[in-house]
Amino acid sequence: MCNLKKSLVALIAVLTLYGADARAESFDITNVEGKVFIPTSYAGGPPTLKLGPIYQLGGPGLVIFTQAEPSGDPGSVEARDTCAVPCTPGQVIGTNSSFSGLISSPFFTSARVNGVFYDMVRVTGSLNFVSSPIVLPNFGSSPPVVTIPFTFSGELTGEAFHPGVVNPVFTARLSGQGTASFYFWLVGFDLLNPRYRIEYIEYRFEPIPILIDIKPATFPNSINPKSKGKIPVAILTTSSFDATAVDPTTVLFGATGIEVAPVQSATEDVDGDGDIDLVLHFVTQDTGITCGDFSASLTGAIFSGLRVKGSDSIDTAPCK
Repeated sequence: MCNLKKSLVALIAVLTLYGADARAESFDITNVEGKVFIPTSYAGGPPTLKLGPIYQLGGPGLVIFTQAEPSGDPGSVEARDTCAVPCTPGQVIGTNSSFSGLISSPFFTSARVNGVFYDMVRVTGSLNFVSSPIVLPNFGSSPPVVTIPFTFSGELTGEAFHPGVVNPVFTARLSGQGTASFYFWLVGFDLLNPRYRIEYIEYRFEPIPILIDIKPATFPNSINPKSKGKIPVAILTTSSFDATAVDPTTVLFGATGIEVAPVQSATEDVDGDGDIDLVLHFVTQDTGITCGDFSASLTGAIFSGLRVKGSDSIDTAPCK
């Protein structure tokens, strides 16, 4: 009788464990972080957006990431055949992108689900990116790229290719926003009559990573936390980000990026590359920087409302 009870207890424990494994982890992530890269392909003719997305997406408890695949679900992309015949300045281009069905195969996809790592995960569902049409400019001699805001929604299911795993291992409803950068090839080198083809699209979810330079033109960035002075911090303009789009009234800076607002701001070319940067000054003792800190961060938002964040190294070695 005792052995029977022990067997029943063991069976119940196994069934309980099985039942726990059988329930997929569910996520509802409203501020997705990460980025999605959508390349073009020459398969079947002119370059089109026919390859599956390369991405890293996630939020609390869930991260999904892929490597480049040699082929993938073509999905449904509004701008798929954009610039299959070379585009010219002034042409209106649709920018919405959507994928459905097989999003990424298990051979190129991994996931971390509430701390559990799965190195082979088949992801199905949908990804939907919505943004306004763009009027293709004449890029001249500048890099052919257009960056605009986007909103995102998606529903994903992940099945892990692991022995003894009960699938699916996760389901997720996702939403978020950020900036989409559309990169083009210049295929006609006559600057009076340029022609372009789309190369790839990169979606970056907010907070959008930006390039900052603490104490411009100096390195290392030595800071004495006890100083009664101010720390200059530059937000740098790059080929895919305009620093002057940042609203200075939203900016905070410090040990974690949320400590103190600037007491002064100005626009100037601090790195000598011909682009206009945004320079802000912060009261040192209000930044929360302490002896031994190795980095400081800046957060804020562009005028359209999208959040941005950047970090740079610091050296507090003189602090005693």
